[in-house]
Amino acid sequence: MTRSLVPLMHRLAALGILFLLLLLAWFVLVAPVIGMIEERYAEIETLSDRLASLRATMRRIPELERREAALKAQLEDRGGVWTGPSDALIATAMQDRIREAASLGARRDQEHRLSARHR
Repeated sequence: MTRSLVPLMHRLAALGILFLLLLLAWFVLVAPVIGMIEERYAEIETLSDRLASLRATMRRIPELERREAALKAQLEDRGGVWTGPSDALIATAMQDRIREAASLGARRDQEHRLSARHR
């Protein structure tokens, strides 16, 4: 009876070793390849989304160029950014706008500081 068990044990050991080798081959060879393929699919999906976004942006370019041309024409019709009867009046208008922008910035800075204190 023990002689009949020995070949059976050898066969079971061989099958166990074969199973372990197949498992090892799976984790060493097949699983990394599958992981690489999944990463490539994810990258392709991300790049496809980006491509769609870029194509949408490209479709907007002609309209943006038309708007730019219209705004440039409108600016030229008014005589440019700084218009006025004399250089002195233009300089005064520039100074007033700079003061206004500076005071607006100072007010926003002060409001930001006050809101930060009350948090």
